[in-house]
Amino acid sequence: MTDTAFDEQLNWVHSKLNNAPEHETYVNNILQWVHEEYPDLEPVIKWNQPMYLLNGTFIIGFSVASKHMSIAPEGEITDRFRQELEETGMEPTKKFCRFFYNKEPRLDILKLLIDTNIREKQNCTSFWRP
Repeated sequence: MTDTAFDEQLNWVHSKLNNAPEHETYVNNILQWVHEEYPDLEPVIKWNQPMYLLNGTFIIGFSVASKHMSIAPEGEITDRFRQELEETGMEPTKKFCRFFYNKEPRLDILKLLIDTNIREKQNCTSFWRP
């Protein structure tokens, strides 16, 4: 993993949230946590959002809005953990769940989503889950 690619992610966050410094800090802290917790994941910007890949396959993606940060682990994973996501107030949709800026991020849930994708996609040769 290169620091340059990670810096590109932080620059992307700044370009989206430069008028909301507290939200920018919130998102940067989460990306920093992923960067440190999962050094084997490759940080990239694809489809205008920060993502993390493992051997070229998608593991997790993020996007930002005015009141929340969306986390995209792929729809199958969101569906599988829907109950846990609902219980933590992360409001899952078909493919995303949300971290609200006014709430402490649930890194334990983020870890569950990332670890599940890493485990299940170790031998995946495509970008998305087959």
